[in-house]
Amino acid sequence: SILIRRLNMVTAADINNADTQSELTKLRGTCRTQRTKKVQELAKVRTELDKAYDEDDNERFLELQERESTLETEIAHYRDLIGTCSSKIDCLLSDSSHQANSQAPTDLPLVAYNDSVTSLATVFADALAKATSNGPSTSTPTKMSDVTELSVSSRTLNDASLLAIHYRRMEALFLAANFGEKGEDGRFCPYDSIKVPVIEKFLETLSPLSTIVNEAARHIDSPTVGHNWASLKGILLDKFCSAQAVRNEVKKRVAKLTFPGAANIDQYIDQLRDIRTLHLSTDHKCTTTSDTGACQCFDQNTHFIDSVLKPVPRDLKVQLVRDVISSARQQHPERHHLDWQLRLPFDGSSDTVTILSLLSDVCCADTCVASVNAPRRSDIRDKVWQASDQRLSTNDNRQRAAHAEAVSWAKSQPYVLLVMGDGVKGANSSTA
Repeated sequence: SILIRRLNMVTAADINNADTQSELTKLRGTCRTQRTKKVQELAKVRTELDKAYDEDDNERFLELQERESTLETEIAHYRDLIGTCSSKIDCLLSDSSHQANSQAPTDLPLVAYNDSVTSLATVFADALAKATSNGPSTSTPTKMSDVTELSVSSRTLNDASLLAIHYRRMEALFLAANFGEKGEDGRFCPYDSIKVPVIEKFLETLSPLSTIVNEAARHIDSPTVGHNWASLKGILLDKFCSAQAVRNEVKKRVAKLTFPGAANIDQYIDQLRDIRTLHLSTDHKCTTTSDTGACQCFDQNTHFIDSVLKPVPRDLKVQLVRDVISSARQQHPERHHLDWQLRLPFDGSSDTVTILSLLSDVCCADTCVASVNAPRRSDIRDKVWQASDQRLSTNDNRQRAAHAEAVSWAKSQPYVLLVMGDGVKGANSSTA
């Protein structure tokens, strides 16, 4: 089984060593086959992820998350290999076309070689290159059954404000599944043969939002729109996810922010990331810039950061500003003239120092210090021992010393309460 798996794998070295169009076409077909299998496996893994989440199976959930990440990386890898194969095939076709043009006078002495022959050869070569590089895969043709079998249960949308982000996410998934291609303008378009099931599959992900589904159905049934991906997308985004509507939603969510305490900083940071993702979902056109060219609109930079950090307590915010300035001084000294909010990224990858990562560190330190300095829990025995000490204030030193020794031993035991007085005079002594 290991040998079969190795034979089905294609590496960059295999593509670099391939010198003929037939070899490259075969390698590209293998890559497309593997990519399709990975996409199908990814859909199954995401379905299992939902099941593990519903059943609170944390161990299984973590394993599936790791597998999901691996599959996404492998799909991107095969997509890159397919692009490399296509580019190399184009180069071979171009070289063969030039060679044919240069050899035509000697190989075909009876044919009048002129500009029209050259133009005809060029047209044929360009047409062949376009057909082999841009067309859908012939080795793994996409059928209607491929679309219907794709599970999108884990991709349902519950927030109409995120419709633009949802479109980008689903278009990336459909591209990886070979359900369509990007046009010259960079926009996704499903293949004509499966555009109807692709659009219907997308509408499945909008099932929780009946208003959007009904609006989409209304335009699909109309003769002017129908199952036109680009037209339907533009109509839905304009109505339910316009730039102004998103900005109003951002302001509304910022106004509702409350700080849950340093111990729950992860919850607060998740809210900030959701809000930032929302306001970055629109194609923002800056209308107000500073002298340095930085955007000063509400949705960006200084004003936005001040707004979302407003609920943070003053002492934590002071420490945050200090840490941001200190970190920026070391990593980005050229930004010393900017406002502190602009000296570091607001958010980023886990290995990047950002404002949110420093806020998390500040709250973590505050929580640790608070737990160390927390007062010792109250113990009712302290009050009892204090009362007994006062009663012994008139006794002689020997009795007082014996009492202190007994109390000291009792305090060292977690479940011992020392009882003294006239009431236990007749009790039997124990040496246990």
